[in-house]
Amino acid sequence: DVQVLPSNRDATNAAEKAKTEGNRLFRANDFRAAEKCYTNGLQVVGAVDPMMLAQLFNNRSTARWHRQDLANAKQDAKRAAELAPHWSKPHVRLGAIYAAKTKHAKAVARLEMALGLASAEHDKVMVEEITKKMSECRLRRDEEARCESENLAYGPMSSNEGAFRAANQARAGLDETEDPMAMTDEMLQFDWNRVGMGAKKHVLLGQRARQDGRLDDAAREFMAAAVGGDAEGMYNYAICQLKGRGTRKDIPAAIRWLEKAAVCPPTQTPTATLDNVGVGEALTTLGSFYDAGIHFDQDKTRAREYWERAAELAAATGMNQFGICLMNGTHGVQKDLPRAREMFRR
Repeated sequence: DVQVLPSNRDATNAAEKAKTEGNRLFRANDFRAAEKCYTNGLQVVGAVDPMMLAQLFNNRSTARWHRQDLANAKQDAKRAAELAPHWSKPHVRLGAIYAAKTKHAKAVARLEMALGLASAEHDKVMVEEITKKMSECRLRRDEEARCESENLAYGPMSSNEGAFRAANQARAGLDETEDPMAMTDEMLQFDWNRVGMGAKKHVLLGQRARQDGRLDDAAREFMAAAVGGDAEGMYNYAICQLKGRGTRKDIPAAIRWLEKAAVCPPTQTPTATLDNVGVGEALTTLGSFYDAGIHFDQDKTRAREYWERAAELAAATGMNQFGICLMNGTHGVQKDLPRAREMFRR
C-alpha cells in the first residue's frame, strides 16, 4: 500500500527506513525481499529528496540484477541516473548490465561516464573498480569489432547486434530498441549539394555500408568524403586506414588525415550551426597518440593541448581526458578541481 505522508522530512525518513531495511535484506542475500523494501520506499507519497529516490532506484536495480531481471534493472538504473546525473553508481550499474547483455561498446560508454564522475567524487575505490571493468569491456568490444571487420559477409540481419551498431548507439545515446540507421537513411534523402555540403552524403553512405558489413564500400565512401573536405569523412577514413578496415593499412596516411581533420572549422559550413563532428574526434585521437608515444615521440603537454581543444568542441572523450589532467595537475597544467569537475559533468 502507498503511504501518505505530508511533510518532506516525514516522507524522506520513511523512504530512508525502507532503504535501510532493504540493505539489510540485501546483505543477507534475500534479493526478492530487498527489492520489495526498495519498492516500498519508492511508493512513499510526499516530497522525498531526489538523491534518496536515486539511491532507492539504484539499489532496486542492483537487487534485480542479482535476480537476473536485467530489463527492469536497466530501467531502474536509468531512472537513478536521471535523478542524480552527477552520481557515478547508476552508470556503473548500467555498464555492468550492458556488459552482461554483451553490449560492450555501450558498456564502455557508460563506464567512461562513471569514471569521470567517480574521479570528481574522489572515490578511489570506485575509480579502481570502474577502471578494471572498463579494461575488460574494451578488450571484448575491440575483439567484437575485429571479428566483424574480418567477416565481409556480415549480413544486415545479424548486424543489428554488431559492435559497430552498439558503438553508434552509445555515441548517439540511443537505446538498443532504436535504430541509429533510421536517421541516416532519412538524412540521405536530403539534397546536401544544395547547401554546399555534398561530401556529407558520402559520410552517410559510408555509415550505412559499414552498418551492413560492406567495409570496402564504407572505406571508399569515407575516402570520397575526406577528399571532398568533410572532417567526419577524414576521421572515419583515417580509422579505416589505421585498422586496415576495407582498405590497405596505411598509418602515415591515416595520421595525415587526422591532422587535416583537426584543423577544420568547428561547424559544417561558415553559416551552419551544425557541429563538425570529426574535428573533436581527430583532436582526441591525436592527443592519445602523443600521450602514449604511439606514432609520435611522447609529448604529454602536446597531448593535453589536443584534448583541451577537443574539450572546447564538446568531444566527450576529449573532455574526460582533459578533466583528468586538471584533476591530477599533469600534462603541463596546474591542478584545478572545480574546472575538472565541470569537464566531467559536461
